[in-house]
Amino acid sequence: MKRFNNWMSYSFDGVEYSNKKNPTSIFSINFNNPLTNKNISYQDALFNNARIMRDMFNEPFDVMLSAGIDSEIVVRTFKTLKIKHNTFIFRLEDNINVRDVTGAVNLCMELNIPYKIIDFNLKKFFNNDALEIYNLTYAPRAARLPRFKWMDYLDNIPVFCDGEPYWKRELEGDYTKKSKWKMYFGEDYYSIGCYANRINRTVISDWYEYTPDITASYSKHQLIQSLLDDKLIGKQSSWSSRYKLHREIWPEVKDRVKLIGYEGATGPATDMPQYLLDFQTNICDNATNMIYTYYLEEFNFLLNCS
Repeated sequence: MKRFNNWMSYSFDGVEYSNKKNPTSIFSINFNNPLTNKNISYQDALFNNARIMRDMFNEPFDVMLSAGIDSEIVVRTFKTLKIKHNTFIFRLEDNINVRDVTGAVNLCMELNIPYKIIDFNLKKFFNNDALEIYNLTYAPRAARLPRFKWMDYLDNIPVFCDGEPYWKRELEGDYTKKSKWKMYFGEDYYSIGCYANRINRTVISDWYEYTPDITASYSKHQLIQSLLDDKLIGKQSSWSSRYKLHREIWPEVKDRVKLIGYEGATGPATDMPQYLLDFQTNICDNATNMIYTYYLEEFNFLLNCS
């Protein structure tokens, strides 16, 4: 997916926006244009990001909603701005993702927005379709492959709510000394966009990264600055802090347990079906999964946003 003003892009083997030609193709991130709106607030960055999409593409959008905070914020932003969109929730067989579906439905009811549930047979997908799709993308994570197939169920521009800024503490559990923090950009995050390019489908796969403003203003926010300055003892990443940040815009945003979409009714967050784990081990683990990390000063330099 090309971003607004091509501010950031990805390459495989040095060719911008090329397809991944083999499992070991070298992935890289390119920062092409510096940030121009340096003083925008995080709220304004969210709203402007959505408005630019509305002006660049045809409404309505087809938003993929899970029980995660990332897709919740996209839906809340579109609703606040009255941007036309359809809300889709994919339901897997045997209650595999029942907690995810329940959370997504509850959010739609809370926001009073219509939604559509689409039943999707995950086991059948991995038996019949996953290998062919993998061979088009060499995506490094099996759990993402079903999302590629979901595009076939949608008539408008699909919106996958990836790209939310993610900071992680370098020293992890060691709080005896001050740590640096790193922002993460992983190859896997861009696999949906790579597949869309492969099949010539317009898709917004990394909603939060369409403009540079969200990533930059998020990192400048006072709460995140306190995190990066190691003032919030016990925090290992920006994961939980973002709830408080978003409550400044929508006070009703709730903290929630992180789900990955395969938990079942009672299983732990690490549970996945065995056939998915086997596909990961036998197929996807053969593919590279490059991850690039940047300290705050490096990131500010790349975007010229200090």
